[in-house]
Amino acid sequence: MRKPALSFSQIINMNVGFFGIQYSFGLQQSAVNPIYDMLGAAPDEIPLLNLAGPMTGLLIQPIIGALSDSTWSDRYGRRKPYFFIGALLCSICLFFYPFSSSLWMAAGLLWVLDAANNTAMEPYRALIADSLPEEQYGKGFLTQSFFTGLVRSRGSERRYCIYNFSDSTAYLTWYAFREQGESATQLHDHWTDSLVTIGSDQEHLILEPYGFRIFEPKA
Repeated sequence: MRKPALSFSQIINMNVGFFGIQYSFGLQQSAVNPIYDMLGAAPDEIPLLNLAGPMTGLLIQPIIGALSDSTWSDRYGRRKPYFFIGALLCSICLFFYPFSSSLWMAAGLLWVLDAANNTAMEPYRALIADSLPEEQYGKGFLTQSFFTGLVRSRGSERRYCIYNFSDSTAYLTWYAFREQGESATQLHDHWTDSLVTIGSDQEHLILEPYGFRIFEPKA
């Protein structure tokens, strides 16, 4: 049976959720290492703590892809249950991640978060082939690429929300910002409306007990 052609607005509406998935990936990539650093991870431990990305991508994507191919619900179809489960787990992990009290908690949440991202993303890609006729595949996949690029372009306008959840002073190395590719020399704190000068990699940003900052990099 030939699938009906969709209008451009329908294709946009079908793929707008891909923006959320990519945004979740972006939050994961930008927030993980500063949290590891605040929890006391040594620089040589960071690659090991970040194994979740390549490992879950290697294992979860083909498994979820095969499972979603053989799944069918009269009410929700083939792919939507995986969107829902993945999005729900992503939301839960992203909410609790800043509250990580130890490295094992942060690393465990990263594994669940990355698995959830892949659970939602792989069936979303397959939704194009499920929903569109073959001559519209290109437009469908280009729409997904558009939302991916939109997240990447917005990613250059970064804000860092940092909160010290403990009743003692916390120290965050400036390397945590440079590791994200920042070349800024100052940070504008929107919470206190003040400028902070970025020091060397060996120096620290000092956060008072229960202190909160919203930083925007400034050249």
